[in-house]
Amino acid sequence: MAKGARRPESPLGAALDLLNRVEVVFYEGRSRGLRLLKEAALIASYPKLKRDYDRLEVALQGARALNLLLREGQRDRRIYQLFEELLEELDVGANVNVNVSPSYLALGFKLKLIDLLGFGPILDRCSLCREPLEAAEAEAEAEVEVEEPGLWFSPEAGGTVCGPCHRGAADPALAGQAVEWRLVKALRMILRLPLRRLSRLVLPEELIAQGEELLDRFIAYHLQPI
Repeated sequence: MAKGARRPESPLGAALDLLNRVEVVFYEGRSRGLRLLKEAALIASYPKLKRDYDRLEVALQGARALNLLLREGQRDRRIYQLFEELLEELDVGANVNVNVSPSYLALGFKLKLIDLLGFGPILDRCSLCREPLEAAEAEAEAEVEVEEPGLWFSPEAGGTVCGPCHRGAADPALAGQAVEWRLVKALRMILRLPLRRLSRLVLPEELIAQGEELLDRFIAYHLQPI
């Protein structure tokens, strides 16, 4: 609780603006679980991203995801640093010509977040039979024409699904949704790269949108909708 923060003369008002990074001093109140804010020092306010609607939307979606997926009081420095990196990249990219697009950052943040939480999708093997996805990768690399896609993705199964498991799945949910190999390959790379390096990826917007849709379904199934 920040007493008097809305008063015009309060030094806390500007520091506590949405998406600001601040250092605070608080003390425990008499009521159990109530914390009273004493001091707040502004560290970063990210003004450029707040003037760009698309980048602001990605930042707010990231904050919402943290609010829904983390327990109150949960501490994880890696997740804190990930969100800090997201805000910095969104802010820097708002006024330079070479930057990581907001859609790449949105996809990368979601994937990295659930991976840090221990709920990341399986992307290097079939989530049902656990066999490596070598056949699908070989077909994609050789650009072999096949009658049906060689790779699927199922939130219920836990990630990627190979052709034989897709065809033999008794439950349609486990059979999954067809995905392109280059999207799965890009998701793997996202996990290895920092957010600031995602400009190395070359994906059309429709594949990025499909990746976000798959991750949203995966998060909704294993955690909760965001």
